[in-house]
Amino acid sequence: MPTLGARANQHHLSRQFSTPLPDKFEGVECSEGAAGCPLLKGATAHFVCRNVRQLDGGDHVVFLGEVEEYKWSEGEPLVFHSGRYRVATRHPDIPE
Repeated sequence: MPTLGARANQHHLSRQFSTPLPDKFEGVECSEGAAGCPLLKGATAHFVCRNVRQLDGGDHVVFLGEVEEYKWSEGEPLVFHSGRYRVATRHPDIPE
């Protein structure tokens, strides 16, 4: 079960994966990770997780995973908070 940290300029992919489509991966550039998991090219992070548990979330299913592989790269992350895409910035009270 792959999860990812999308890059700030990948908001179009976030919308594509959150929209009901017959093939959410159509036109999406991916490489193949462990056990054939699709990994989005250009993402700031990839987490390959083992499915530990599934919980009923009402109108969706919540998957709990154990991280088996993690890779990251430099770049601005995609942030979605309070119904909008945002830009992540350094907290002013925490020194670098």
